[in-house]
Amino acid sequence: MRAPDFATPTPRPRDAHTPLAIMLVLTQVSVGALAVALAARWLIGDAAWASLRMPVGLVALATCFAGLAASTCHLGRPLYAFRAVLGLRTSWLSREIVVFGGYVGAATALVAAWWLNVSAVIDAGLHIAAVGVGALGVFCSAMIYHDTRRVYWRLTRSGTTFALTTLLGGCAVLAAVIVIAGDWNGATLPVSQLCRAMLIVSVAVLAFVKLTLDVWPVVRPAPLGQTALCVTSVLLRGAKRRVLVARVMVGAVAALLLPATLLTNPTGLISPAMSGLALVALIAGELLERHLFFAVVDLPRMPGVVPTDGASAHGRAAV
Repeated sequence: MRAPDFATPTPRPRDAHTPLAIMLVLTQVSVGALAVALAARWLIGDAAWASLRMPVGLVALATCFAGLAASTCHLGRPLYAFRAVLGLRTSWLSREIVVFGGYVGAATALVAAWWLNVSAVIDAGLHIAAVGVGALGVFCSAMIYHDTRRVYWRLTRSGTTFALTTLLGGCAVLAAVIVIAGDWNGATLPVSQLCRAMLIVSVAVLAFVKLTLDVWPVVRPAPLGQTALCVTSVLLRGAKRRVLVARVMVGAVAALLLPATLLTNPTGLISPAMSGLALVALIAGELLERHLFFAVVDLPRMPGVVPTDGASAHGRAAV
């Protein structure tokens, strides 16, 4: 069975929920920074890791706190935010809040351990714990939107999108820190060529997959009968076309600049400036993508009136 007006979608962009978009992107970049650092610390080498770990940790903490602070702007009554944990047994939102609260504590303990130069066993244990709790928080974020039963937010897409943002953001943070920390020390850090090569390839591949996923509803629009995905395609090619173009351009610039800074000499002023600009551009691109994540979703509604022949033809042409 189909709604009478299934062939004449007249979609309007939804609320972009900017505070939530900022929270999702920044918390995922924070988790990604620690996760990629955990995977790469054995390739970086002890000497370089000693110079890199504090900048990576501070960036992870700063982005996490900024994201959580932005999320409070979405609350109508921020002073009662603590009540959100009351639905821990049934609500993914409550679980997300509790888990990210634990992530803040674990990440803070990890940075403190790096500052105090604790033993390698405690260091590794805290690092693994922080990454594990953060990954669980990202999963809870994806489940919040999957639980709405909206087609565009199902777990196969929201989970993939959030995971790609986490990994790409983490690679970007580590690449930028390697270049900027090398300039700060006045010499190239002894980071292995294997680690640099893996970062370059990871950024290029992850950025390509992420951008492809973002433009896929435009390249391969949904069939007319699939109303929810059809509305998303129409919005991306219509009202939100400029935002999508800006997102692709900014993301492509970041994907080109980051590998370039790792290949050039990091002792000058140009490479650190390019690296910082690339990191800012990547985060800006992810914020634009998360804007579209909220703005182009199809919301369930009651069926409309039976369209006239002219309206039906116009709707099919638009789709």
